[in-house]
Amino acid sequence: MRLQRLIRWVSILLIGAFGLVALDTLQLDRHYQIAGETLLAPFTWAAAVIGDDVAGTWQSISAIGQLEQENRQLRAENARLAQQNLQLQAAGQVNGTLRQLLDYKQAHPEHQYHPAAVIARGTNNLEAMLTIDQGSGDALRLGMAVVDAGGLVGQITRLAPHAAVVTPVDNAGSAVAVYVAVAGGTDKTDPSGIVQYEPGSGLLLKFVQATAPLQPGAAVLTSGLGGTFARDLPVGRIGRVQQSPVALFQMALVTPAADLQNDQQVLVVTDFVPQPLPGVTP
Repeated sequence: MRLQRLIRWVSILLIGAFGLVALDTLQLDRHYQIAGETLLAPFTWAAAVIGDDVAGTWQSISAIGQLEQENRQLRAENARLAQQNLQLQAAGQVNGTLRQLLDYKQAHPEHQYHPAAVIARGTNNLEAMLTIDQGSGDALRLGMAVVDAGGLVGQITRLAPHAAVVTPVDNAGSAVAVYVAVAGGTDKTDPSGIVQYEPGSGLLLKFVQATAPLQPGAAVLTSGLGGTFARDLPVGRIGRVQQSPVALFQMALVTPAADLQNDQQVLVVTDFVPQPLPGVTP
């Protein structure tokens, strides 16, 4: 009986001892786990931060690439819109010029006109020349006058089937018989002369009688004398008058009616073709 009690108490003690050892082991493991987590915490934080930085950097790189692509698209769109704007401006300028030419035709219905475009500008022996895109195949003839919305540009002096060379009034080889429209004057009293270009001086009205009344701003028009041009084509307006008390003639600077340097669209006067004078070979 005593032996059985002893064995029971020994068993109880052994079970208790094993329980204490197990409990102590569990507590020690918990301490180790806490210590490990404490030691690894900086590394875990650093890894998380690095991971976030890598992800953010990749997102930034992707965003930069997308922005660059969008910028390229915007630049291409801006270039396209700028090109369209230039085309619209050019079309607007052409339309404005055509409207002005139509106004000229309506203001001078006594003539017939053929439209043409200026396709080249150049010089012949350092003298101004123009080339238009209409020629003999378009019913144009030598000697026909060319005008723009302001007035006389020049005269056709060379022809090809679909092009023509125009000698403008600011070429020294051009000479235009004119008269000056004086208020209250008549065909017999209006001053007359020749408009000719002189390098260094400009467009000059020459051979006007010294007593003729020349006033700045007066209109200068073709007189039709000599049969080179039809009458009443606008040539320009009187600018500065040069007069000498002892000279037989006076001169005046003429401001051209035509935009000789910038013409793009012109009209050819087709109902008047100069005829050679009797006994003169053209």
